Amino acid sequence: MKVFVTGGTGYIGSAVVRSLIARNHTVIGLARSEQSAQRLTDMGVQPYVGVLEDISSLASAAKNAEAVVHTAFNYDNWSKMDESYAAEQAAVSVMLDAIAGTGGPFIYTSGAGTIGDTGMTVAAEDVVPNPPLFVQVRAQIERLVLDAANRSVRSIVVRPGLVYGRGGSGLVNLLITLARQAGVGRTFGDGENAWSTVHIDDLGDLYALALEKAPAGSVLHAVAGEPITMREIVAAISRTLGYGDRIEAWAIEEAHQQYGDLADSIASEKRLSAERTKALLGWTPEALSIIDELEHGSYVSMMRS
Repeated sequence: MKVFVTGGTGYIGSAVVRSLIARNHTVIGLARSEQSAQRLTDMGVQPYVGVLEDISSLASAAKNAEAVVHTAFNYDNWSKMDESYAAEQAAVSVMLDAIAGTGGPFIYTSGAGTIGDTGMTVAAEDVVPNPPLFVQVRAQIERLVLDAANRSVRSIVVRPGLVYGRGGSGLVNLLITLARQAGVGRTFGDGENAWSTVHIDDLGDLYALALEKAPAGSVLHAVAGEPITMREIVAAISRTLGYGDRIEAWAIEEAHQQYGDLADSIASEKRLSAERTKALLGWTPEALSIIDELEHGSYVSMMRS
């Protein structure tokens, strides 16, 4: 299948590209710079030069492909997230319009944060989202994508949990940076809140399976294993950095002053189930757990260098 991928050089997008190519799909990747274009070429991807804000160019690329996988998002300026979400909504809308009536797949990358704080309940794929204000637009985009099933688009929403592995992940690397700065592992609040997690390689496989198997209007949860507390994650970081099991609880009020709504999100519960997703796709995540990755895997050399 000829697949147009946005964000193909990003953390999630590159995993998607690896899995699609491994399954013999042809990938065209959006490239916003010559450097990105070269990286895509090196990965075996045909670069398509453009940016999310150029909606006419996006429409053309989507129309000329057999499927679209959207993983791109502009995180360049946290103070302008409203602009980033508006650009994403416009981009998704125009690409859906371009493939309406074709029956082709469109996969949208959402996230666990769109659901909101799950509390102690493990949220299944049919949960009704209750997002905090700063990600409400993402919930609206989810609905836009799912409604496209009524326009002959095989629309699919993927909600990854905390993504880790290959030494990446914005949240994991943030926690590592904070621990280094403080000389002790730091949790946002008491750290007893738990998140469901997924290894980046397992996530890439899920996208490929979704492209091939998921029916129109599907919501897929990309998580594996049991939810794990932030305290356990931070403790593993602390041990690998050589600080032992020392952990410092960062008062959420103070953390909020520096990180705003992101601090509240990190301190919330994100407990998800992917049982329906696994049954639907035959997805069998099998990579190392986040604790094993932090203590014995891809993060060790980085943290000890």
